Amino acid sequence: MLSSERGVRPNATQVKDQLTAIGLQLFQPNSVECRACQQSFSERRALRKHLKKTGHNRKQPLNPEPVNSEPAASEPKSEPGLTIRGFADAPAKYYYDDKELDTPDPSPCIVCNRRFNTKRQFFAHLGGGHHYRGLKYVLKRKASKEVNMDKAEERLTKWIRKDMIRHD
Repeated sequence: MLSSERGVRPNATQVKDQLTAIGLQLFQPNSVECRACQQSFSERRALRKHLKKTGHNRKQPLNPEPVNSEPAASEPKSEPGLTIRGFADAPAKYYYDDKELDTPDPSPCIVCNRRFNTKRQFFAHLGGGHHYRGLKYVLKRKASKEVNMDKAEERLTKWIRKDMIRHD
């Protein structure tokens, strides 16, 4: 391909054509590529396996470092990190603690305000006969802004006593 004589050497377009021909021979035209590391795969199954193994399909965490809101005088106004799509790499206006967002707030029971960590626990609580009421009662309870917790505690202790008596 390369020669010491200048007249025999191929020009850039010829080299490009030869390389694309070799690339088409090695890789099928329907090959897929990982967006994170640009590694190409011949099958989608191999790409999915790669994504699962490396975690490239996950979203990147937000940058926890605070960014100055005032631009420095020495910094140029145009940033190379900006893309055609817009301000994709621009700093966020508000910062949040990621740990608070990752842990969901457990939903309380409407009737007794007991909190559950999973949906399974919540539906087991409702399906087990606890607080099984009509739709109107639940909506009324949900609409009331003030819940008297003393009465809820009294009801809970009564239900526990009844339950313990039943199972003795």
